[in-house]
Amino acid sequence: MLKRGNELTEELKERSSKFSHAVAERSGEVSHQVAKRSRQAQKNIADQDRSFWIALGFGFGLTAASIVTFFLDPSPLATC
Repeated sequence: MLKRGNELTEELKERSSKFSHAVAERSGEVSHQVAKRSRQAQKNIADQDRSFWIALGFGFGLTAASIVTFFLDPSPLATC
């Protein structure tokens, strides 16, 4: 009975060690995936923000060019 108890103890230690190793590996994989997804999310946010400012700048530039053209145009309707 003592021998069987020692065998069970050794088996339990071995299983515990394997389990700890598996948990550590899985934890590393999960950490890597979380970091990868975090970087991707940051990149997506930056791309969206950049697109907004590009569209806004284009809109303001087009409006300013239209206003300047309207005021500097020698009015082709007056020559008719």
